[in-house]
Amino acid sequence: MKQYIFNFQSLNDYKVEIDCIKKEINRHSKSVLVQIYCVGLDKEDALSIARITRESLCNCFVVCSSSCDVIVDGTIKDVGSVASITRFDNSKIDTHYTELIPGHEIKEGDKFGRTITSNKDKIKCILFFITPGQVQSYKFIQAMGNHLKDIKFVGAGTDDSSSSFLLCNDKISKSASVAIILKGDRLKSELNTILGWKPIGRSLSITSAKNNRVYEIDNKPAEVLYEYYIGSDKESLATDSQVFPLIFKRGGNEIARVS
Repeated sequence: MKQYIFNFQSLNDYKVEIDCIKKEINRHSKSVLVQIYCVGLDKEDALSIARITRESLCNCFVVCSSSCDVIVDGTIKDVGSVASITRFDNSKIDTHYTELIPGHEIKEGDKFGRTITSNKDKIKCILFFITPGQVQSYKFIQAMGNHLKDIKFVGAGTDDSSSSFLLCNDKISKSASVAIILKGDRLKSELNTILGWKPIGRSLSITSAKNNRVYEIDNKPAEVLYEYYIGSDKESLATDSQVFPLIFKRGGNEIARVS
C-alpha cells in the first residue's frame, strides 16, 4: 500500500500530477482509492476530474466532495483542492452509492446498512461520506450503524452549503451517501481517535436543551458562558465560539461539538 498526496488549483494541474504517477500506480495496484476534497470546483469540474482519473488509473474508485476549506501541508486553506490517492497492492475496494430522499433517511439507512454488510466477514474498514445539508443525516447514519456494530467505520460530511455535492465515480448529487468498503486477507485496520482540544476550567452541566440545541449551561444562558471566555462582541461571538467547543464523553470517548 502506498499513498500519494498533492494539492492542485486547476484541472490541468491535476492532469499533470496524475500523468507523473500513473505508470507506477498501474504497475503495482490491485485497487486504487482516489479521494478529492475541493474548494471552488463545481460539479462539471468534479466530473471531469473523475473522468481523467478513471481514464488514467486502472481499477480505481473516485470520491470527490466539496469542502469549505482544505488542509495542505498542515495548514488550512480556503482555495484549491487536495487529492489523496491510495494504492492497494493486495486488497480490494467496493463502493456503494445511494441518493438520499428527505423524509426517508431511516428506511434508506437501514437498506444501505443491510446491503453493505451482506458479506461483512471480509470487511476490514468502511470509509463513509454523506451530504448533511439536504437531509437529516444523523437518522441515516444511526439506521445504517445498527448493521455496522462489529465493523470499523469512519467518515465525514460535505460542507453544508447550497453548492455542496458528493461524487462517486460517474455519479454526483447534492443529496447522497457513499460507502467505500476495504477488503483483503492481508489488510489490517486500526481505529484511533485524537480529539486535539483540551478541556479548560471546571466541568459544567447542560441544564436546558432540546433536540440538538443547548439553551442553558449551569442554569445560565449558554451565551453567558461564551461571553465569559471570549468576550461579548456579538459580531464575532458566533465565529469565535467555534474555537471553544463543548467537550463531553460518549462511549468512553471525548467528543467536541462546536456551537
